[in-house]
Amino acid sequence: MATNFDEQTDEDLLLGYNAGDADCLIVLLRRKKDWISSVARRVIRDPHLAEDAVQEALIKVFQNASSFKGDSKVNTWLYRVVTNTCIDLLRKSEKYSYDTNLDVIGSDAVAVSSEVELKIESSDLYEALEAIPTDQKIAIVLVNVEGYSVDEASKILQVSPGTIKSRCARGRAELKALLEKKPAKNGNQE
Repeated sequence: MATNFDEQTDEDLLLGYNAGDADCLIVLLRRKKDWISSVARRVIRDPHLAEDAVQEALIKVFQNASSFKGDSKVNTWLYRVVTNTCIDLLRKSEKYSYDTNLDVIGSDAVAVSSEVELKIESSDLYEALEAIPTDQKIAIVLVNVEGYSVDEASKILQVSPGTIKSRCARGRAELKALLEKKPAKNGNQE
């Protein structure tokens, strides 16, 4: 009897793989390939390094698929694997480039704190993000760009919700300070 993989959820596929059906993981990874690549590109600005991260993350997924017990969504588990792989590669390469996919926020104006809204250029934000610690960058991107809740981000990064909140707050404060130091450009003056 042939299995109709299209009707199975991501969770069903990963649990099916863990039950002994190797095809389930292949179908899941084909289904998630573009999404995994997108996550890696958001975390790592360098496209070559992001592609390396995707390859390493796929290997880690194969090696650790048995650790998935169905307690979380597959996307949460995969996001954690990909993000942790990216962080490891960034640390190894000492290239702390970070792509935040600013189209999600808007490239002309970005709110960096609830008290002050600064109009900035995308390149200024990229520079500022590169200047703050990686743990703060990732927390900000997960919560403010990707739209994950604090609880979801805490599960992805395997830290407490309070840690996510403090990383975001410290990161936004550092971004605000860095961006306030930038001279205003003609197109941004009111």
